[in-house]
Amino acid sequence: MLLQAAWRVLVGAGLATDAGFDALSPGGLAGLFGGLILLTGYLIRGAPPGGRRLAIWITAGVLVSPVLELAVAGPFVGPGFAVGSGIVAFSLAAAPRDRSRGSDDWRVRVGLVLLAVALAVVAMSELANVLARRTDFTTFLEAARALTGGLDPYAVSGGAYLYPPTFAALLAPLLAVPVTAASLLWFSLKTAWIMHCLAQIFAMLVPDELTVGKRWALATGVLLVTATFWVADLQYGNTNVVILALCVGAVAADLRDRAWLAGLLLALAVTIKLTPVVLLGWFLARQRWRAMIFTAAALVVWNVLPFLWLGDTATTAWRSYVDSGIEAKLVDRLDQPDNQSLWALLVRSLPSLSISQIRPIWLACCAALGLGTTVIAWRVARGGRLMQATTAGMFLVVALLVSPGSWVVHFSLTTLALAALLRWCLERSVVWWWMVFAAINLVFSAGKIWRWSVRLATSQSWFCWAALALVLALGWIAAREPVAPASARQQPSTR
Repeated sequence: MLLQAAWRVLVGAGLATDAGFDALSPGGLAGLFGGLILLTGYLIRGAPPGGRRLAIWITAGVLVSPVLELAVAGPFVGPGFAVGSGIVAFSLAAAPRDRSRGSDDWRVRVGLVLLAVALAVVAMSELANVLARRTDFTTFLEAARALTGGLDPYAVSGGAYLYPPTFAALLAPLLAVPVTAASLLWFSLKTAWIMHCLAQIFAMLVPDELTVGKRWALATGVLLVTATFWVADLQYGNTNVVILALCVGAVAADLRDRAWLAGLLLALAVTIKLTPVVLLGWFLARQRWRAMIFTAAALVVWNVLPFLWLGDTATTAWRSYVDSGIEAKLVDRLDQPDNQSLWALLVRSLPSLSISQIRPIWLACCAALGLGTTVIAWRVARGGRLMQATTAGMFLVVALLVSPGSWVVHFSLTTLALAALLRWCLERSVVWWWMVFAAINLVFSAGKIWRWSVRLATSQSWFCWAALALVLALGWIAAREPVAPASARQQPSTR
């Protein structure tokens, strides 16, 4: 109702039409996105206080807007202004500050601002996509409309909607406004989430222990390591940015000893998509029982609410989800080139075997990955923040690998792990670590740029092999960390 009322106000003021944002004036854009930019900057830790923070946001918008005016037209400038400003705000907040070397600090900031402008231009085609073709977001809205109308969202979408019915119910408020407005709100929320997520990752990696130059490299790396994935997510309205932000938020909350918040965020991530349930292994290895209890309780709450609201419709939708979203995948080969999961790797590598013959091999590999990662996380459970962030990143990559369907765009979930590997490379300067880091990033980049490399990378499961290499590299680093004696393990280190 609030969204609908706000939309009526805009229409009445002549700033919008029922058809969408096509008639939105520059003044209307400024008003709508000014609030988002302020919210994004407020969420970013370490940003300068007071008036200087506002000056950063305004400067960010001024820097980004002229470029976007040349790249896109009309109503699409607003979302680009928002995402560009958010990236610039993160860059300025994360940039190293060494008062004794002001000129170097100035160069770092300018470089990050230019990088942010370039990313902003690329990251802003979601509205254009939603108007021109069917996207993931339009499928989500179609499922929400069907569910609230008493229909089966899986039947209505023709099998295109693959998420639990609770996610469709959570999106129901967006049905109060036209699809372009809903897309704009979804884009804006995800922009704020990814900026806050990147800032949290940067803070978890203990940047204060690095020199100015290395801290600059870390800030740039956090922004870049998986930008190709989350930019694509912003372009097509998918949920991967949301899943990443919720999982990283759960990790950050637990490291601040906020078990209730960690449980709430992880439960919401699992409610949207089952894959993040693997992160419970991180809590188990560290004996975070309260966080696990809160997760279980929140899962019940998140998934019971639709039953109270929708009744039998929710029951029917859940049955359809089990049939089409779970059981159907268990009997499908899922060997599409874009699927880069461990399951797809085995299916492509063993074409002569049937699904029933591959399944035990897959289960054994998943068990080995999960058990090995859990043992490593348990071994370093009393380590500092950097080590805990490292093992959490490993679990998120394992979640990608063990899921039967992990498409290329899902690999934004590797952000924390890649950033952690970069952090260890900067601290220890071990040559082979740098080689692994460079090779993984080369695979992720080459597999998205040229047509021939895309075909080669997907058909040969390069992304899956790179993810496995990432888990093994971080596991090697964690396993070689000295274990504190029993008396010293009562107090976690500060690193």
